[in-house]
Amino acid sequence: MAIAEEVHGIDWAYSTPEFLRKAVNLRWVQAGSAGVERYLALPELADNDAIVFTNMQGIHGPTIADHVFAMILALRRQLRPYHEAAASGAWGGSTGFCYLFDPLPLALSGSTLGLIGYGGLARQVERIALAFDMRVLVAERRGAATVREGRVPFEQAVRQSDVLSPSAPSPQRLAA
Repeated sequence: MAIAEEVHGIDWAYSTPEFLRKAVNLRWVQAGSAGVERYLALPELADNDAIVFTNMQGIHGPTIADHVFAMILALRRQLRPYHEAAASGAWGGSTGFCYLFDPLPLALSGSTLGLIGYGGLARQVERIALAFDMRVLVAERRGAATVREGRVPFEQAVRQSDVLSPSAPSPQRLAA
């Protein structure tokens, strides 16, 4: 707090109302994420035209998309029973692992991925889905008057998808 009056730029972690009120020379705040609603809700930040507020939109997309597919694969290929079998010493043997699965693991190829939101992250997820030969549905905003080219109504995307990947902006961003 002692340096607040001297700083010109800060990391978002310092963006408390108290710090922002004392930071009279502040001109730049950098968020570490794409989502910034909680910071823009601070009047000390949102109402100060002298401060440029930047975020990390797009920077985490490839990494998060990889993680999304790690989770999809873990669920669809039922990796937990494999892990548990290996941890308990049941790995191998003449019976195989079919007894571990009910139902059997599902391939991604030919299955349908529904994207809720279609920003940078969803486009990264879509790129990987297409490499797995998945069908991709992009959900149109709920209640949209018209469905744009390449998209389906929200309810249809939810109904027809084997896997959903939500990456829609928060409701506050949708209203803007």
